[in-house]
Amino acid sequence: MAIDEEAKIIRAYNSGYTLSTYEPKLLDQIIKQNENNEFVKVMKNAREQQEFETAIPKKDLSPEYKNGFRSAPSLSEQEPKVFDQLVNSNETDKDFKQGLAAGRKEHKIRQTMQRIKQEREDQQQDINRDNGIDY
Repeated sequence: MAIDEEAKIIRAYNSGYTLSTYEPKLLDQIIKQNENNEFVKVMKNAREQQEFETAIPKKDLSPEYKNGFRSAPSLSEQEPKVFDQLVNSNETDKDFKQGLAAGRKEHKIRQTMQRIKQEREDQQQDINRDNGIDY
């Protein structure tokens, strides 16, 4: 059942990223009409990532946001307590906190996508081995 949920997240991410690239107005409309939908929240995160990667964001991303976004994967894995303290602190810069949160979400999505890809490859190798096909 967890695989189904992960596959749904991946579909949402891919949909959001693609729509952000080719149909940004449609994606904006979907996001505005379904703000509380989890699928749409992942699509919104994908849009933010696409904008960040293309360096043509619709909104100006501050250096603090970018720093938080880039720091999130390593900080959330290596120092989760420090990460949580930064996110929950009232003294941490607002843009930095938003970047941390978005970066951690993005990192989790990418980890899930990578794990599912690896599981599929392993499964295919098992099938090939069972059928006597070696690489």
